[in-house]
Parts: sequence; structure tokens; C-alpha cells
Amino acid sequence: NVRYKDGLGTYVTGIIARDGTSGTQTGIAPDATLMCIKVLGDDGMGNLDSFISGIEFSAEHGADVINLSLGSSFPNNKTNTLYRTIFTNLLELDILGVAAAGNDKDKIKKFPVPKNINAPASCPPAWIHPDQQSVMGGTSSIISVGAIDNYDRTTYFSSVGPVTWLGSEWDDYSYDK
Repeated sequence: NVRYKDGLGTYVTGIIARDGTSGTQTGIAPDATLMCIKVLGDDGMGNLDSFISGIEFSAEHGADVINLSLGSSFPNNKTNTLYRTIFTNLLELDILGVAAAGNDKDKIKKFPVPKNINAPASCPPAWIHPDQQSVMGGTSSIISVGAIDNYDRTTYFSSVGPVTWLGSEWDDYSYDK
């Protein structure tokens, strides 16, 4: 499968850092220096150990932003807790995490909001100041990124949120319609 062999991260890297030398389009950060780390196999599959190793390598080698073009559709609470701890720690080191929300909008009936966002994109902040309660989602340990079409509308496949952590060990982030 060429998509996995070449990697979605390669495509996203072009969106982020292309500098216009191969055409007329530039990315959102054309002067960025990239550190590309592959944590998934050619089949698009991976494990938590390689994921964590990639994050640690990035942090140890001076990353300012870690972009993850990947996610777990249905992680367990232990994995979610680990993701949240990792990205809260990164934020404390002034390293911003960005992750794909996922491509599971078609599963929204089976996994409705707030469970439609993939992890680690579903990681909220460690704590929300009471003054921020009226703007839920205004701060996060990770930025969740969805897909848009040519008309700046959410694509038919992009996962949608927000997420909730009620019932977790933090029990601090809720979503009310």
C-alpha cells in the first residue's frame, strides 16, 4: 500500500513546510526546520513503545512542535492516561503537540461526540482555570487537527469533537451541549 509506505506524515510535512520551490504554493511555516521521525511501519501500524521513543527523541533533540499524523481510534483508559501525561509534560517543556483528530466521522453513530476524536488528539489540558470555564477548549496539552475541503468546510471523513475526561483520574474536563 503506497499510502502507508510513503506515509501520511510526508504529505502533512508538505502542508507545513513547503517553501514554494516546486511550484507556487507555500506551507504555513516555510522556514521551519524539520526533524522527521518514523514511528509506524510501512503497513501504517505501530506500537506504543515506538511512539514514545519518537516523542522522547524529538524532545531530546530540540523540537519546538511535535506533529503527529497518526492516532489510536479506540484506546483504553490506561493508554489515554499515558498520552495525556506525555503531552502535559511536553507542554511544561514548552513543546507543542499537534495530532490528527482522525478520519472516523463515518463511525459517529457508534462512537458519538465526545468519543469520535482519536488519541492522542483527544488529550485536554491538565487543569482549566475557573475563569476559562466559559471558553472550554481554549487551552489544551495538544492541538487536535481535522481535515477541511477546498471550501474550508470539515470533510465528510474528519473526526469531530470535543472530548470529555469526566470519569477519568483527572475528572476535570467536561462537554455540555
